[in-house]
Amino acid sequence: TFDVSVLDVGGGTVEVRSTGGDSQLGGDDLDASLCKLLWPKYVSRGLGTGALTQAAQAVKVALSDADEVDVAAAVEKALGPGAPAPAMARLHRADAEVAWEPCFRRMAKPLELACAQAHIDLEKARRAQEESKKRRRNQESLPPVDEVILVGGATKAPSVRAFVAASMGVSPRSTVNPDEAVALGCAVHAAYLSAGDDEVEDDAVVAVEHWQGALLRALARDL
Repeated sequence: TFDVSVLDVGGGTVEVRSTGGDSQLGGDDLDASLCKLLWPKYVSRGLGTGALTQAAQAVKVALSDADEVDVAAAVEKALGPGAPAPAMARLHRADAEVAWEPCFRRMAKPLELACAQAHIDLEKARRAQEESKKRRRNQESLPPVDEVILVGGATKAPSVRAFVAASMGVSPRSTVNPDEAVALGCAVHAAYLSAGDDEVEDDAVVAVEHWQGALLRALARDL
């Protein structure tokens, strides 16, 4: 799923200003787009769907660390010898981004809607980002969004991070591991439910009482 939450954090409190998303959009859609790009004949016939998805995931992961990928090598590493031959030997990240463009367009609408519900002017945020690039930093150019935190393995893709940065006017934080964010949040909530220590320690200390109200309101909103 693709989920968006807008939070107002400050003064020891957390307020959920809006939530949104697309329950039918996620990393699997990026994989499916790569399958159509790399194995169009197999996809059109409905052949080897599971294996091709696994291979596409391997290519997607490889593209997170390189601008160009040897598709055959990535597929063989994922599936072993005898894997279906791809339609192209090498894949540039730019070509993958073209294939993912429909997914990005679907991401844009719920993102903009959640921000609109929170009274955030994304156009102003994008203008502020452009001004900061030109080193015209002043109080008026500060974006209405201070930080963006991404959660989930698919958000490791540079293309996804770039899309979010361009949409929000703020580059996502790189200090929060997308694979661990949910687990850390669960640890915070578990500490609250256990009525034990009110702090969870990892790389930082999080006071549970600062977050429990926002967490419960977010859960109620999504149920």
